[in-house]
Amino acid sequence: MKVYEAKYSWMPAPSKVPQKVKKALLPFTPMKWGWAIWYHGKTRSVCGKTVELAEVADRWAEMKAVLDSQVAGASKMPDRRTLREALSAYFTWLDYRVKTGKPAPLAAVTAEGYKLILLALGKFEIDGRKFADMPLADFGPEPFKRYAEHLSHRAPSSLSRIVASTHSFFNYCRDEGYIASPPNYGRYFVRAPIGQIRDRRIGQQKAWEPKDLRLIVQHAGVQEKAWIGLALCGAMDNADISHLTFELFDQTGMILDYRRRKTGLMPRLIPIHPMARQWLDAYLEVRPQPADPASKDLVFLTPTGLPLQRLLKAKTGIGYQADYIKDCWDPLLRRAGLRRKVTFKWVCRVCGKVRPTQRAKCCGQPKDAQVIFERAYALAKPEDIKGASESIARCMKAEDGTVGRANAWAASIRPPTTEKAK
Repeated sequence: MKVYEAKYSWMPAPSKVPQKVKKALLPFTPMKWGWAIWYHGKTRSVCGKTVELAEVADRWAEMKAVLDSQVAGASKMPDRRTLREALSAYFTWLDYRVKTGKPAPLAAVTAEGYKLILLALGKFEIDGRKFADMPLADFGPEPFKRYAEHLSHRAPSSLSRIVASTHSFFNYCRDEGYIASPPNYGRYFVRAPIGQIRDRRIGQQKAWEPKDLRLIVQHAGVQEKAWIGLALCGAMDNADISHLTFELFDQTGMILDYRRRKTGLMPRLIPIHPMARQWLDAYLEVRPQPADPASKDLVFLTPTGLPLQRLLKAKTGIGYQADYIKDCWDPLLRRAGLRRKVTFKWVCRVCGKVRPTQRAKCCGQPKDAQVIFERAYALAKPEDIKGASESIARCMKAEDGTVGRANAWAASIRPPTTEKAK
């Protein structure tokens, strides 16, 4: 009773509330901020705690009439719109948010991430039928269960991101009147428990011992040392370093006022260590000229003068983020011996044995293949001689790894082109 009184101290004592009012308040749930009710699959805020108890039911009656009219209007609209058509409208809305920042700002990288997730949803097939060709009204527990089984290999955090993006899309369809309410996702297509995501992250190695840091610094270049110095001083990640500008430094250059890019409200004053400042000055001496005037204020640039993180367009039209720091960090760890080098199993097609390297000799396959192609060269028609000679050159390259010898030999026997022959 004490806990109840502490949480809902704004409510009058039960003995002072008339019995008729008590009965009218039964469907509602008291919250810290007022009254709420569950209606049409969602918690609805009815009114605040300052409203008289006798007026709560009347407030809900007015609100319920508006909600019912909206649902009735949506149900009258055609429900056979396919997922493909709805995705097209949703992508247009995402682009509008990125361009105008209304109703809420949205980063271009985030919008492209939503598109990739939803495109993968549309490409999924059930019994030879793609999700993109299914009407929105046909989505239910069974299709989402099949899709959840398809995503069973994904990490818990990735699965949660996919579920959240899918929910946002269907909420948009409801708000636009394409469907009366979001579909029933079932018990399989749900977010992973937050504890599972946390436990998995705790088990990952994301910290380096002092000896590891010394190895990294020892093998790092000028620009990489500047990144490491700022990361150690202010716990800056790839995005922070990529968007760092000169105006964020104070006049001494030893204090950095870099607020969190997502919140923007909490100040973050970062004192720069003298060694980190020395590494940063060494990079600024060799900093390339910006390729675009819009990038002149960025502290760090790629060797070609481009931002470290930028959005690129793929052939499909969907953008993806290029991260230069990520591309440089993995080779640095390999040079420092902190990450195993990528290895492949080269299997001989003749005997099936695993070779240590691609060019390692095995059962004489390159030499045998060269003999075969030499016979083909002797019997080839004039128009096939060029292909046979190139095949012989590749065999010679695979045999001893001498690219120059193979190319020179191929050039010496390559027949002249038709134009030169004429």
